[in-house]
Amino acid sequence: MKARLAQLSFVSVALCLLFAGQRNSRADTLYASSISTYSIYSVDSLGNATFFANNGLNYPTGLAFDSAGYLYAASANATTIMKFDSTGAGTVFASPGFGLTAMAFDSAGNLFAADHNTSRILKFSSSGTFTVFASAGLNDPMGMAFDTNGYLYVANRGNNTIEKFNSLGVGTLFASSGLSSPAGLAFDVAGNLYAGNQGNGTVETFNSLGVGALFGTGLGIPNEIAFDSAGNLYVADEGIAAIMKLTSAGGAASVFSTGAGYPFGLAFQQIPEPSTWNLLVLGCAAVFGGLRWRRR
Repeated sequence: MKARLAQLSFVSVALCLLFAGQRNSRADTLYASSISTYSIYSVDSLGNATFFANNGLNYPTGLAFDSAGYLYAASANATTIMKFDSTGAGTVFASPGFGLTAMAFDSAGNLFAADHNTSRILKFSSSGTFTVFASAGLNDPMGMAFDTNGYLYVANRGNNTIEKFNSLGVGTLFASSGLSSPAGLAFDVAGNLYAGNQGNGTVETFNSLGVGALFGTGLGIPNEIAFDSAGNLYVADEGIAAIMKLTSAGGAASVFSTGAGYPFGLAFQQIPEPSTWNLLVLGCAAVFGGLRWRRR
């Protein structure tokens, strides 16, 4: 009997470790802001767009999720940042009085926003107060993205460059080749940076040294871009009035969704797959519960 219980214990631990090893399986939900309907939409894996929120929005631009799952939306005409919960209920997070475009969170939970009117990057605390993070070398900043080392990259649309900033707001030129009015920025899982070019309807990719190569074509006016967990790249294309999808290097973009009007901002909310957690909890509970019952 003891040997049998020992075998079952080994099997139960192995099963739980197996399920636990799958805990990073994720489900993606894409959110898009629309500058034609002044609304935010959620978009499922089939490209079906569903209205999510419009409270307080006036020409909504950049979107970003914090670590707690709240969605932040910059509203350029209202010069505010709105904060939305999972139901779409919104409150004013900050009213900086500037026309903001892209936003991004750093690893410490600070929110950064690009003010393209005054060519500055603003840094917001959790209470919504802000300071000027950077301004030197910027000309009509648009997209922003953080790398895994905490450096902030900014698409400098007015200068056809990408600038790289350290934690003190000191910037250096990262890339310029292949750029034509760059807007949205996003990193893939390998650490390569992607930029959507509004000037020629393409996406350029850059390695860690700033060396660029053409990634995708067939776009109109790309605004923000974002990767899903499977490595597919999505583009908010104002020129085509659609969310476009690129799945491989060198390929033309295809239409993914047309239900969000003229899209500007994009952001993925990635959450653990419920099925994985259910298997983990139920499987372990059943196995260990059975062991306790057999011992009685």
